[in-house]
Amino acid sequence: MVSEISRIPLRYMFWAILYSFIINLLDETMMNGGFVEGVKTHFWADFSSDKFFLMNGLFILFITVSILIYERRGGRWVVFPLFWSMERTFNGFWHVWWTLAFLSYSPGLVTSGLFWIITYLLVKENYRQGDFTRRQLLTATATALVFESLFLGLFLVVPLLGA
Repeated sequence: MVSEISRIPLRYMFWAILYSFIINLLDETMMNGGFVEGVKTHFWADFSSDKFFLMNGLFILFITVSILIYERRGGRWVVFPLFWSMERTFNGFWHVWWTLAFLSYSPGLVTSGLFWIITYLLVKENYRQGDFTRRQLLTATATALVFESLFLGLFLVVPLLGA
């Protein structure tokens, strides 16, 4: 009985990831001087608000499109919004690392908890109910881990290239 009460339809879980991302952007913009200033200080002196908003605007677009495609087509298309759920979850660990490495609050850390909670519930309840397969979950997780590693690697590589 408790499981049925706590089970939220998969599409709502995906939309919750998008809503949480928007809240996360507010955290990254307003807390502890902002994410942009932190990146400028620690990694990439030429990083700008324009780059930050372009990048995150594209993420919002991609997440939204992936959810809409899944809602329209279902089935195997679940891997795309599932990928974004996992990517946002892994991104939260970046904020933990930043906070520990620089002994300063990483803008986005607190709201990363939203992704961890939603993804935990998504995997716990929706996987168990058969909303996606183990293979789809592993594909989304592995792809998200590689993507996040490469994406965060840009913050280290681009400054070295002088871009």
